[in-house]
Amino acid sequence: MIPIYLIVAGATGIAANCCNCGIKYTESGDGEEKQINPLQAVVQPFLFAWFICGNVWIYKNYEPNYNDPTSPNYCDKTLYLFAFWVTTSYYIVFGAVLIIICLVGLCMGAAAWTNKRTRERKNETTDRRRDEQTDDGRTN
Repeated sequence: MIPIYLIVAGATGIAANCCNCGIKYTESGDGEEKQINPLQAVVQPFLFAWFICGNVWIYKNYEPNYNDPTSPNYCDKTLYLFAFWVTTSYYIVFGAVLIIICLVGLCMGAAAWTNKRTRERKNETTDRRRDEQTDDGRTN
């Protein structure tokens, strides 16, 4: 099933990318809202479901028999390792992107909090000076 998974995923991915390219070149520059291509609405969920199926087939047969072609667990070593590492790399990239997004969000939150605290302190200092000047004006 792994060779079929790779062939279908590759062909469907190429078809999905071709549909996207065709849409970008045929859109008019009138500022109209982009409509979802019905073909993309079908292809993208299919690719997601197919990716899940591929995960099941690849990880279920982890370390298949590379030597005996008559074995039910046989899989070509190059084919299996390619599928395994391509699938695993998707998870690695997804995890790295997720961590980066979280870190950027934390940094932005910390910067906003620091900026708010700085403005509050500045306002307190300004208010204190204004009060001191008002008190000095009354005593003179």
